[in-house]
Amino acid sequence: MLNIESIKPHMPVVCSQGGQFAVVDHTEGATSIKLAKDKNGQHHFMPVSWVTRVDDKVHIDRPGNEAMKQWTTEPDGMRQAHKDPSWWNETHSSAWEQSKSALRSDWEQSTPRSAGAWVDDEPALRYGHGARHYYAKQPWSEEIEGKLSKDWDSTGNGSTWDRVKSAVRRGWESVKHAVD
Repeated sequence: MLNIESIKPHMPVVCSQGGQFAVVDHTEGATSIKLAKDKNGQHHFMPVSWVTRVDDKVHIDRPGNEAMKQWTTEPDGMRQAHKDPSWWNETHSSAWEQSKSALRSDWEQSTPRSAGAWVDDEPALRYGHGARHYYAKQPWSEEIEGKLSKDWDSTGNGSTWDRVKSAVRRGWESVKHAVD
């Protein structure tokens, strides 16, 4: 088991391919590591759950380029709750709650650990699931994807459409047969 106290300021952060891609600034609570500012002066955060071991470096479970796509600018504990698009209603929330555990189980069995954590994908999966109900019998298409991208961006959820698109599609597909 990882002892978070063994993660110290100025330690190099090494990806699964062995290369250093960041430096620890400090830990934030028990769940996040704040990284030193990048060349643009921005701090990033990564979850402690990515750490596989700590010696004189912090080793993580994914390639550096993937980690840099998935890190955030807020610690996990401060991450804002997802925001729903204007069309979202209680029916969408109820349908998600009824399906969430099955989708999470499927996600955990079929998603490689290097792809990220459930907590990172859940808002996009939830959004795709609700969108499938909202758009009822319309098939996934470039037109639907354009609407979903615009709606996603309007929610201010923090992740780019390119980062969440596959999870949104997976959420959409998870209910495909339920509404066809």
